[in-house]
Amino acid sequence: VKFWEKLGYCHIPDRMVQIIEKNGRYDSWADGEFVHKWGFKRSLGPQVQIGVKAVNQFFDNILTIDRIPHQIKATAKVFFDIRKAQADKIPILVKAGPDSLIIGRLKSLVDLALRRAVGQITSQVLLSPTTSEYLEEEIKKTIAEAKLEMFGASALQAVDGVVVRDILPPKRMQESRTESININETKANIKDHANDEVKQALLT
Repeated sequence: VKFWEKLGYCHIPDRMVQIIEKNGRYDSWADGEFVHKWGFKRSLGPQVQIGVKAVNQFFDNILTIDRIPHQIKATAKVFFDIRKAQADKIPILVKAGPDSLIIGRLKSLVDLALRRAVGQITSQVLLSPTTSEYLEEEIKKTIAEAKLEMFGASALQAVDGVVVRDILPPKRMQESRTESININETKANIKDHANDEVKQALLT
């Protein structure tokens, strides 16, 4: 590497793309192992990484049709390759930064999908065990409709490409559920204890 750098070349690491600029603006890109350090109005810009971009976070205040806010944790992933972006989109990606633009867009799409889907069902349905799969499909549809391919991003076809992990009701509902579970457990314990006392009395 050092030998080639002395000859005026720049090393391009694996899974990286070298941006080449002209007069301070995007001109072209280069991949491979080395690229010549340009002169005369051309220069080397940033190196952009190829790979998975992901959103993994809680989305707050997602309202059901009965106007109850919930908190939902979702993960969505896309594979990003700036070389596959439309030519007129690459300067936008370089200026904004792929992480900022792609991840920001992905976050907005997941939020939109959740609000549209959850807004059509009740809180009771949302908290049912099978709803996560429904929400995952809605997120996938929304990402597909956005046509992120023009920015060099494509939906990840892996099992964990889109995952809805947690659906949490408002805190007051969680507390109410906990209290209800505790009351039921207490009742069961009292009943078991009473049965034990009856059995003991019959044996003496």
